[in-house]
Parts: sequence; structure tokens; C-alpha cells
Amino acid sequence: MKYFLDHDWQGNMQTPKKKVGEKAKINFLIIFATIYLVFGLFTHSPWRPLETNSFSIFANIFFNGDILAPHLASINSFDHGHIYEILGAIFAKIIFFLEPHNAARLANILWLALTMISIGLTNRELRGFGYGRQSNIIFLSSVGLFFTLHTFTHEIAILTAASLCLYSFSLSHRRPFRASILLGISIIIGLLSKGLMYLIPIIGITATLAILPNWNYRRTIIFAGLGLLSSLLFIGVWIFLLSLYHPNSLEKFLFPMISFSTENIKYYFVNLLWFAWPAVPLFIVTLFNEFSTFLKYKRTNLPLVFLAWFFLLLICESQISQVKLVILLPAIAIMASSSIDSLQRGASGALNWFGILIFSAITLILWIGWFALNFGIPYKIHERMVYLSGNLTPELNFFHIFLALIFLIVWITSLWKNNLTNRSSVTNWALGITLAWVTTTLLWFPMIENRKDYGQIFKQINAINIPYNQCMIANDLNNSFVDLIFYYTQIDIRKNDNNCKYIIFHKDIRSISSDPEFKSRILWQGKMPNDKKTFYIMKN
Repeated sequence: MKYFLDHDWQGNMQTPKKKVGEKAKINFLIIFATIYLVFGLFTHSPWRPLETNSFSIFANIFFNGDILAPHLASINSFDHGHIYEILGAIFAKIIFFLEPHNAARLANILWLALTMISIGLTNRELRGFGYGRQSNIIFLSSVGLFFTLHTFTHEIAILTAASLCLYSFSLSHRRPFRASILLGISIIIGLLSKGLMYLIPIIGITATLAILPNWNYRRTIIFAGLGLLSSLLFIGVWIFLLSLYHPNSLEKFLFPMISFSTENIKYYFVNLLWFAWPAVPLFIVTLFNEFSTFLKYKRTNLPLVFLAWFFLLLICESQISQVKLVILLPAIAIMASSSIDSLQRGASGALNWFGILIFSAITLILWIGWFALNFGIPYKIHERMVYLSGNLTPELNFFHIFLALIFLIVWITSLWKNNLTNRSSVTNWALGITLAWVTTTLLWFPMIENRKDYGQIFKQINAINIPYNQCMIANDLNNSFVDLIFYYTQIDIRKNDNNCKYIIFHKDIRSISSDPEFKSRILWQGKMPNDKKTFYIMKN
């Protein structure tokens, strides 16, 4: 007869697994993911500069119908497809009662659902039942996803492609045919979001795993080959159509620019330390405990090989951005989930209290700032909040206040009643980051929107009635502004073209000539709150 006793026989103060019903764990994950993702997803304008690129491409698809080779308004070039923006345009067509940018962001729900399912099933294949939910909680709790999940950026589609790729490799030994189909879907999404460079980590992961002793060489190669073949039909049709209608774009797709830089290594490594928090310390613990089993277990070598090759992909790109690090989060979360139950009580307590203090402080700051803006107490903070909000006249929204108070009460109650366990440290972090985001959306979004909603001035350009076939010259105008103006007006804006009859520029009003003849040429001017510079449109 076997006896299972939750006793610390080894004296290492290891916390026993908390006996929570499986249904309760699933319900918590669903509720947490839904609240965290839905709040603020479709209640804000396009944010500059994070969303400008994707919304510029989205406008080309949604308004002009250019599906095969849409390009940025600021840079007339093409190097890969845009399946993310196409799906966003489909959502915008279906959900027509919302503004296009708000409806397009709802596609993130589908992308994130696929990502979370892939992460959960991957960890279930590698480590067993129960680890999938925990890895998803760690994944969603990552600091780097705080704004990224609620913005319209094609890095979300690349994240989904990477998570599907990881799941397909974990499934390849048990269900090779099904896994090859999933790999094919991952390649399709990756090629239509990242370009041919997406094949670099796919080929690299396949070659690396094939030579490891616990991976069947022949089966791994066949699985990857079938996955590539399953994607060729769709990609082949797309390339054929591209060669017919956009032959110049096809050349840029087939020959992507690779720019390896050692500076990129430092940039991404340093930013990953905070971007993937709180998974980073858990990942380090797992790496320390299990690296010796690298050649023995797939649960160790698959995520690490995945991380190595996708990190190589990042440092080979010419443009760097912190948002690109989302592609590494699935593997980090999967590795991190295995060390939760083995953490010593002191380490789990430190992680737990760090999260509690951080998010409690953030929530307190959010409430103090909101109270100072609305009631003028304390006055120094009130002055600062008025300036930061762009001289916004506050209006009390009692429904939002009520919801924010409910989430605050839930947070306090959960801390009061919840006993300290290893898993509660991750759960409390998830609750804390949800509280911080929900409080931000309910109390601070009017202030943020007043400063970041460029639509309030760019929509006025449509009143000038510039002919559809006319263009404008961008005079020292930032690319993100060009993309935003194109989204709101669909006016062709070019950098250098003397044939255009209109000029748009963004300058300090004090640097503009006081000559009456010069001022008479100005057709429109608009200025954001507390912005030192003003947008002008004048005849060329």
C-alpha cells in the first residue's frame, strides 16, 4: 500500500502542492485571461508609435482593398505578407458598428486564444497534466504584455506562429501527422507576418533536435518536411498571385534583408530581463536544476533550442524593438512553470511579496493621481496631472469608479484570505497585473486619450476636401505621423515629390514666418494639447 504524505521529509521547506480543484484552476485562468485582455482592448484610439505601422497597412487593406501587397504609407516597400492586418480588416467589416481600429483589435482575442491553447498543450505534452494552466498564467503575467496585448501590432501573429511551432515539435513524436499540419499552419502565419526569415529558426530547430540522442533523427526530419510541404500549397498560390500583380514586391519577399549585429544581442538580452518578468527568475531556477538533463529530456532541450534559434532571428533583423521579444515568451513560460513547485519557501515568498508591493504601489499611485485631478487634493499633484492630461476637464464616471473599487476590494480580499504557497506567488502576480491594468483603463484612459488621440485633429483634414487623386509632401514629418494621417484620411503622403500640390509639416509655431502672404497659404492647422508644435497644411 502506498502512502502520499505532504511532509517535508528532506527538510528543504518545499511547499506542498495546493489542493485546488481542476475546474477551479481552469475557471480562474479563463476569468483572468478574459478580464485582462478585454478591458481596454477596444476603447482607445491608435497609439503612436506602437500601432501606427499596423494601422497604416490595415488602412490600405480596409479602405483600398490591397490584400496581396499592402505597404506602409510612410515607406513604400514590401517584404512580407500581412495576415494579421487582413484578419483585423475582416473583423472591422463584420463588426461595423465599432470604429475600424477598435473592431480590428478584437482579432487579438482569436490570436491570443490560439497562443494560449498552444502553450498549454505544449507543456502538457512535455511535463504532464496540470502544467499547461500554470504556464499560461505566467505567460499572461509578463510585464512586456501589459500594453502589447491591447494594441494592434503584427507581432501578435508572429507570437501565435511561434507558439504553434513549439507545440508541433512537442507533439511530433506522439502524433507526427497532426504535428506536421500544425507546423504547416505555423509556417504560413510566420511567412505572412515575418517573411522568409521565419524559416531560419524552423530549419535550425529541426537540424538541432535531429542530432540530439532523445529525438528520432528520421522522424524529426520527415515531420518537418511534411510540415513545410503542407504550407507550400497556400504559400505557392500567394507567391503566384504576387508575381502576377506585384512582381517588384515578390523580389523583396524572396530576398529579405539580414543584418546581424552584436549590439542587438545586448539590447534584447537586457530588455528581456524585465520584459519576461516574473518568468525570468523561475526560468533561471529551472535552468539551474534541469540543464544537466539537456540531452536526456525533451522538456528541457526543446524550449532551450527554440529560444536559441528565435533569439538568433531577432538579432538578425535590421529593425529592433522591445515588442519583438514576445516571440520568446512561450518557451520561457513553459520552462518557468516547472520550477514553481520546487521553489524554497523563502524564494517563493520573496517573489510573492515583490509582486504584492509593486502592484499595490502602482494601484495606489493611480488612485492618488485620479483623485488629485478630479478633486484638486493635493494641489501640487493636481497641477502636474492637469499638465500631463493636456488640460483635460475631468468628468466623474461613477460606473467606472464602481468597477475600479470592486477590483480593488477583490485584490485586498484575495491577499487577506489567501495562504502563502508557491503557486499563490504566481497567482497573486496575475491578479496584481490585472488590477493595475483595469485601474488604468477605468480611471486614467480619459487622460491618456486626451494626449494620445491624434484622431481628434487628423479627422479635421477631411474637411479641406483634398481631391482623392492628389498627394501631399511630408516636410520633415515623422513616419509615425504619416502613417496615422493616412489611416484617418487615406491621403497619399510622399517624402519627395514636387508634383504634389499640398505640403504638410509639424513645427513650432514660433518658427513659422509672420509674413501675411505665407499665412494666407495655410489651409489647415491643428495642435495636440500641450504640444509645442503645430501641424500645418498649405499649398505647394
